[in-house]
Amino acid sequence: MKPLTCSVLLMMLVCPLFPHSDSGEYRDLINLKHTPLKSQDAAIRAFSDRGSWAGYGLSDKERLLSGFTGPYLSTNGKYLSPSFAVLFIRPHPGKNKISNQQFRILENTFAPGILRQLLEQDQLKLLQELFFSNGETAIIRLTIHNTGHRPCSFSVGWESRFFPGCALSTDPDGITVAWENSPYDFHLTFPKNFSIHLSGKENRYHAESPLIRLEKGEGIRFWMTATYPGAAAPASSGFRQVFEASQRSWSRKIKTLVKQLAPEYRSGIYRQLAVKALLTLTINWKNALGDLKHAGLFPSMFTRYFNGFWAWDSWKHAAALALFDPELGKNQIRAMFDYQNRDGMIADCIYLDKKENNWRNTKPPLAAWAAFRIFQKSGDRDFLSSILPDLIRYHQWWYRFRDADRDGLCEYGSTDGTRVAAAWESGMDNAVRFDDARMVGSSPHAFSFDRESVDLNAFLYREKILLAQMAGILNKKELRESLLTEAHQLKTKMNNLMYDEKAGYYFDIRIDSHRKVAIPGPEGFVPLWAGISSATQAASILRVLKDKRMFNTHVPFPTLFRAHPLFNPEKGYWRGPVWLDGAYFAIRGMKLHGFRKEAAKFTRKLLRNCEGLLKPGFPIHENYHPLTGKALNAPNFSWSAAHILLLLTDS
Repeated sequence: MKPLTCSVLLMMLVCPLFPHSDSGEYRDLINLKHTPLKSQDAAIRAFSDRGSWAGYGLSDKERLLSGFTGPYLSTNGKYLSPSFAVLFIRPHPGKNKISNQQFRILENTFAPGILRQLLEQDQLKLLQELFFSNGETAIIRLTIHNTGHRPCSFSVGWESRFFPGCALSTDPDGITVAWENSPYDFHLTFPKNFSIHLSGKENRYHAESPLIRLEKGEGIRFWMTATYPGAAAPASSGFRQVFEASQRSWSRKIKTLVKQLAPEYRSGIYRQLAVKALLTLTINWKNALGDLKHAGLFPSMFTRYFNGFWAWDSWKHAAALALFDPELGKNQIRAMFDYQNRDGMIADCIYLDKKENNWRNTKPPLAAWAAFRIFQKSGDRDFLSSILPDLIRYHQWWYRFRDADRDGLCEYGSTDGTRVAAAWESGMDNAVRFDDARMVGSSPHAFSFDRESVDLNAFLYREKILLAQMAGILNKKELRESLLTEAHQLKTKMNNLMYDEKAGYYFDIRIDSHRKVAIPGPEGFVPLWAGISSATQAASILRVLKDKRMFNTHVPFPTLFRAHPLFNPEKGYWRGPVWLDGAYFAIRGMKLHGFRKEAAKFTRKLLRNCEGLLKPGFPIHENYHPLTGKALNAPNFSWSAAHILLLLTDS
């Protein structure tokens, strides 16, 4: 078993001033107040940092307000406890303990990198702060001050109950909590002078200090650490330095991001939105564990079925991580390429258990875009050199296994010949453009839709340009020239076959006849972003995007044009809702073609009309209703947060 360690350091100190929190503008940008009622609770609200697989939150129940909720374990999608450590005070020997609703709660908040609770009882003030020192260890710093005019004596401690399925036992360092069918234990450790009692029948523990006496103005501090899934806790002598380092790290990260915001988005509400997006990405960050060999981001830790790394999510995450954490961005890319197969294919998604990895399909090719953004921000030629061969193999895979008629235009498809996996490969699972698509096979494990998709080929064109730039930087001149030649040929072919002069828009085409699938969707404006469109074509696409019957809805850029009879934002997934990646491609494409005024207008409209984006405490969602702005599907969604940062930084 790999234990989760929780140790406590007792340290006397005399402090003339009680520690207080500032009222910074970034408090409670994400709502973490929720008390789980069972191990697989309907809602998940938990803070994690530095890639931790354990998360903690703030209670919304009066009886638990002196503790932090959780832990929520992303390894199995379950809570271990309503609150793993509920604080109590016993005023002096023989008196009943004071806890929970008997405290006056002065503060119960989440700020970047830290959960904070300020409590008051009689002449004592207590400040609990939870932060992460690394990817395994969360630390509670408890500071108690006697703010009265007389000495006081008391004992202090924590207690908790755990959900059914847990088994508690003592060990030399404290308490082990084993969880059924889990390879990892939860382990709590207390100082040697704490008394520890277990109630196995009730799944409870109680840990209490000896009697403490504080003179007027004196204080005492405890450090309690929680490590999951098994690294040792830091040395107790370094707790203060670890706390200060954590706060400095968050301050630097926010300052780095804010400096990159476009001037028009440095005001309060947009700066807050940027930090909310940063927090969303950080909470969803998970370190290497099990069969995941590098760190990466879940699409949403707050949604149980998103418990792995998806390919095109990963490329989008990495593109935004380049702004404030290029190293994590590199690892997000490496995590997917760890499983690149011999043919060059990247799996659709990968999990803690590699037997669950989905090889039925891959996802749209945006890996080179993400990798080049990381190079632009980090200047790391070694990373570029190491990843380029893998990117080339993945790029060539599309032409070997997804070009059924060998005409240089690719199709989405699957390895098992199923339509559903081919739709997954597009990323637009139930898009109307695929409703009447048939599967065609080019080899026993290569099957394609019978249509060549405009977005796929636009992504491949952009990849050729970016791969050529990488090759040039690495002095691979022959490769560079070959890619540029291919890019020119692809651009010409797409403009000749996929652009409709009358509609002023791009469409998928059928393999057999090259007849256009004339259903306007977001795939048709990807060539604007990719750099394929001429000035005339770009102006025509802009007219389509500005048309209120098409894509200029209350929240702009729905996944199906508004007038289509199957337009269904509430239940359609890819039949109407607005996804922020599509909005980014449209807006960034406008900027690339000089339509900056229109791009700015659309950006403001998007950010202001998506429900809750500019409201502290309201989560960033997976997608949005184009007519009402209603937030839809998964909360705290990573790729939405990523594209918000790309929009706000003009990247």
